[in-house]
Amino acid sequence: MSNRMRAFFSGCIVCAGGLIVAPSWGAPTATFEVSAAIVEGCVVSSGGGEYGVLDFGVASTLSTDEKTAELVENQSVYLYCSEGVTLNASVDGGANYANGHRNMIAEDGSGSLIPYTIYGDASMQTPVGVDESIQVVTRGVNQVSIPIYGKLTLSGSNPAGRYNDNLTLTVTW
Repeated sequence: MSNRMRAFFSGCIVCAGGLIVAPSWGAPTATFEVSAAIVEGCVVSSGGGEYGVLDFGVASTLSTDEKTAELVENQSVYLYCSEGVTLNASVDGGANYANGHRNMIAEDGSGSLIPYTIYGDASMQTPVGVDESIQVVTRGVNQVSIPIYGKLTLSGSNPAGRYNDNLTLTVTW
């Protein structure tokens, strides 16, 4: 074996021996940071079920009345937010959107439709289009309500029966 090889192996044996014996200088140490970011936000707490019901009530098939309704929220679905959080809510076109209108459809399968309009304020002056924003600002961490109102005008020729639609409410912050 050459002298270089012996020196190499000797060095390795010394190194290996050094690894077995605890070093006299102590174990290496290092630090690391622990952090968290707390941001304003919201929590949706749900006991199950839908967010609420927008019910226009009962009317005669001959009625040409204008009917209004306010969303009655399900008492088991809550939205809590940090103070000052700006919420944006939007409502889709529903399951029966056609010809630029949200529609309730007859449950009897006849395909009869009753168009209706959604609003984000009680005065019902400006309709909320499909996926347009309904803005709500929280004033504390109490339960937050999303204002949703509806209006329809009956045609006087709607077939008797139950009509419905399903809308999706999306809330972002």
